[in-house]
Amino acid sequence: MALKMAIVILSTLFAIVYYNPGTNCAMDIPVRACEVYHKPGDVVIGGLFPIFRSEPKRPCESSQLSSITTSAELLAYTIDMINQRDDLLTNVTLGMEIRNDCAFEELTVWSMMTMTSNIGHLEFSAKCPNHTRGHDNTVVAVIGPSRSTNGLLAAKVGGLFSTPVISYSATSDELSDSSRFPYFFRTVPPDKFQVGAIMDLLQYFNWKYIALFYSIDTYGINAARQIQTRADELDICIPVSLPVASTSTERDLQNIREKLYEHNKVDVIVIFALRHAAYSVVKAISVLNRKFTIIGSDGVGLANTPDAQGGLFVDLFSSYDPDWYQHLAQLPSTSHVSHWYQNMANNMMAINNCSTWVSCEIPNPYMGTQITNAVLAIAHALNTTISKYCDGKIICKEALEGEVVSEHLQEVKFTSGDGLLFQFDENGDTSDKYVIWNLQEIAGKYTLVKVGNWDPYERNLNSRLVLNEHMLQWVDDTGIPKSKCEEECTVGHIVVPSEKPCCKRCQQCPGYSITINASACRDCARSEWPDRTFTTCLLIAPSFLQWTDFSVLLIFAFSLLGLTLCILTFIGLMYHQQHPLIKASSKELCVVNVCGLAVTLASVLFVIARATLPMCYMIEVGISVGFTLSFAPILLKVNRIWRIFVAARSSVRSPPFVGTKQQLIGVSLILVVQVSDSFLV
Repeated sequence: MALKMAIVILSTLFAIVYYNPGTNCAMDIPVRACEVYHKPGDVVIGGLFPIFRSEPKRPCESSQLSSITTSAELLAYTIDMINQRDDLLTNVTLGMEIRNDCAFEELTVWSMMTMTSNIGHLEFSAKCPNHTRGHDNTVVAVIGPSRSTNGLLAAKVGGLFSTPVISYSATSDELSDSSRFPYFFRTVPPDKFQVGAIMDLLQYFNWKYIALFYSIDTYGINAARQIQTRADELDICIPVSLPVASTSTERDLQNIREKLYEHNKVDVIVIFALRHAAYSVVKAISVLNRKFTIIGSDGVGLANTPDAQGGLFVDLFSSYDPDWYQHLAQLPSTSHVSHWYQNMANNMMAINNCSTWVSCEIPNPYMGTQITNAVLAIAHALNTTISKYCDGKIICKEALEGEVVSEHLQEVKFTSGDGLLFQFDENGDTSDKYVIWNLQEIAGKYTLVKVGNWDPYERNLNSRLVLNEHMLQWVDDTGIPKSKCEEECTVGHIVVPSEKPCCKRCQQCPGYSITINASACRDCARSEWPDRTFTTCLLIAPSFLQWTDFSVLLIFAFSLLGLTLCILTFIGLMYHQQHPLIKASSKELCVVNVCGLAVTLASVLFVIARATLPMCYMIEVGISVGFTLSFAPILLKVNRIWRIFVAARSSVRSPPFVGTKQQLIGVSLILVVQVSDSFLV
C-alpha cells in the first residue's frame, strides 16, 4: 500500500513538472486558473470550465466566454435543485468545486490532480497562496473538461486516481475506448455521429467534390479519418485534405490558398477543427476571389465571421428548464453567484447600457442539457452507492470509492429534462440529436439560425436529416452551390474522365449517334438520324424539291440551255459533216460526245423530280450512260491518234482498230460495262 501511494505521489509531481517543457521547475499557474467557485457539502463534485480563452502558449489571457460562464452557474443551479429534492440523496448535501482550466492542457492536468489526489490541497496552496478550494478533501467525480484533447488528459488522471470524469462536450471517438479510459464518461455522443450528420448534408445537396480541413489533435484527426472513409463509400471526392494548426504561419495559409486555387471546382469546405484552427482556414480563404460554403463541426466557433456567411454548422441539441431562465434573470442581484458571472453581468450591462440584467441579452449556457445530465448522473450513482454500502448511515467512505461510483454510473437510468431516457452505454457514451445552424446576415448582423435537425436513429436520409430549405441563406445569390468537378454538358455530349483526378469533362458524340446515358453514345441505323435532343433515333423522312423553288428553277433553266446547245451542236455537226476538221475529229464519236452531254443534262431533270424507285433507276442509268458517252469517245480518240503516230514511225502502214465501226464498238463495250456495274451496285 505504501509503495502504491509513493508511486502515485511521484507520478503526480512528475506530471506537474512535465507540463512545463524546457524547464526544471513546475510551471507558474495563472491567477485566473487559481480562482475557484465552491460550495460546501457532504460530497463534493468537481467541475472544469474554460471561463477564459487561451491563446496559443498564453493560457487564460484572452476574453471571458459568456456562455461558458453561464454553464458554470447551471452546474451550481443543478446541484442546488438536487439538494432540495426529497427523492434523491436524502440527508446528503452535494457540494462543488468549479475550476477555470482555460481549455489549456497543462492547466487541465494540474486542476485534475489538485482536485483528485490526496496531496491536491498542498499543491494548490503552494501554487495559489491567495486562494482557497473551500475544502481539503478530494472530489468524488469531475464534470468536464470541454475539449477532446483536454478530455484525454483528464481521463488519464481520472484513471490514475480512480475518479470518474464526465465530460459535457469532449466528443473524440478515441475516448470511447473503455479499456484505456475506464473512468471516463460523457453526456455527448462521440464524433462518429457528428461525422454522419456532415456526410448526410453532403449527400442531401449532392456535393461530390469538397475540401477537408481538420485540427491537429484527437478531435480533428480521428474525425477526418472517418470522413475520408465515408466519402469513399459515398463516391465523394476530397482532392484537398489538410491538417491545420492553431498557430498557422503565412506559409501554411498560402498552401491552403494554392490547393483551393488548383482545385477550383471546390465550392464546399468541411472544417472539423477547434476555434483557432478554423479561423486560420477562414483567414486563408478570405483573400481569395471566390466564395465557399463552409460545413462546420461543433468546435469551429465561427458564429460572427462574415466569411462564413451561408455556412452550415452541426451542433448538439440542448434544451433548458423554464425555471432556469427565471433563475438566470435574478442571478446578479443575489449573493449566490460566482465572481465570474458577476463580473460578466456588470461588463455586459455597462457595454450594452442596460439598466437591469433582465433588459440585457442574457447568454444561454453552453451544452446546458449535457451539463445537467452529468450532475444528475453522479447524483443517481451516489444515491445507489450510499443506499447499498452505507447500511442505513447518511454517508460512508465505501460509497465514495471511485471504482464503486464508476460501476454504478454505468447502470444509471433516469428521465432527463427534455423528457428522454438518459443512460450510458458500455463505452460510457450517450446518444443524442443534432441541430443544423445556418449563419445568416440579418439587419447587418451575423446570426446563427436553426434550419434543421439530424437524428442518428432514423434509417433513411430524408428521415435522419430534416431541413427547412426555404429558411436557408446561401453564400451568394446563385443558390445551392454545385461543388462538382464536371462540366455542364449540352445535348449530344457525354461525360468522360478528365485529366484531373475525380473530374469529368464533356465529349461530343458523333453526328449520327445518340446519348443512351451520361457516359455512352450509340450509333443510329443507316435509315435513321438523331432527334434534336440526341436521345432518340428517328427514321429519316425523305424530303423533295419543289418545282417552284428558286434553286430548282435555276437548275432547270441551265439544263434546258445545255440541251438547247447540244441540239444546235448536233445540227451543226450534221450540216458540216463533210468539213475536213469535223471529219478529222471523227464525226461519229463527236456525235456520241454530244449525245452523252445531252443525256447527262436530261438526267438532272430526273434528280429534281420526286424520288421513286423507277426514277432512282433512271438517275443511276442516266448519269452512268451520260458520263460514259461523254468521256469514252475522248479516250478512244486519244488512243487512236497515239497509235497512228506510233505506226507512222514504223513500217506498219495503218494500225488496227482505227476505223469508225471499231471505235463505235469500243464505246459500246465500255458503255455496257458501266451500265452493268450500275445495276449491280
